Amino acid sequence: MQGASHAGAIRTVSVEVSYDDGATWHRTALRSSDNDWKAQLDAPSRARYASLHTTARDTKGNSVSQTLIRAFGLK
Repeated sequence: MQGASHAGAIRTVSVEVSYDDGATWHRTALRSSDNDWKAQLDAPSRARYASLHTTARDTKGNSVSQTLIRAFGLK
């Protein structure tokens, strides 16, 4: 976790997505390369927003979680 005091190398990252403002969550598959993480989302046709819940853990036991309701809109 870059910039964190006593941080280790990133060990695990998980992302869950919700299309109903966090009422239900679905884990997404992630691809990584050189500290770059990507997910491909498959939104239902009627979805108007995507919410994200992300957790990262490092090799020294540090972790961070963040939830963004309506992180971005969908067309």
